[in-house]
Amino acid sequence: MAGVNLGPFPELKSRWITGSAGELFEFSNPDSRVSTEYTNALEILLRAGVRLTLVGSIDDQLVSLESSIFSPITHPHIYRAVSIDSRIHAPNFLSHLVGFVLKLRNLGVQDHGLIRELSSPLAGSLYTGE
Repeated sequence: MAGVNLGPFPELKSRWITGSAGELFEFSNPDSRVSTEYTNALEILLRAGVRLTLVGSIDDQLVSLESSIFSPITHPHIYRAVSIDSRIHAPNFLSHLVGFVLKLRNLGVQDHGLIRELSSPLAGSLYTGE
C-alpha cells in the first residue's frame, strides 16, 4: 500500500468508510492532530539524517501519486520513485513524464504542481482494479 501522507483521494470519503479506514482522511487536513504529529516525526527523522524513499503507484485506486510521494515536502534526504505496473494502459508519454518529474524532484528541482495535476487523471478504477 502506498503511503497515505496526504490522505486518500478526497472524493472517496463517505459515510461508508468508517473506523480506521475513515481516520486516514485526517491526513488530508494539514492542521489535524495526526497530520501535524506525522509531519513533526518526519522532520525529526530527516534532521537525524534518516533517508526516506517514497514510492507511489501511477494508477493507485485509493491514494494519489501526490499523497504517496508526499509532494509538498522537500528535503535532500527524500528519494521519490514511481511504480508502474506493466499491465496498465497509461501512455508511455505519461509514464516517462512522471518518471522525469520525479528525477527532477530528487535533484531538488520544483515540479510546479505537475504531480498534483496528474494525480487525479492517473487514478485507477476501484471497480476493475485497473
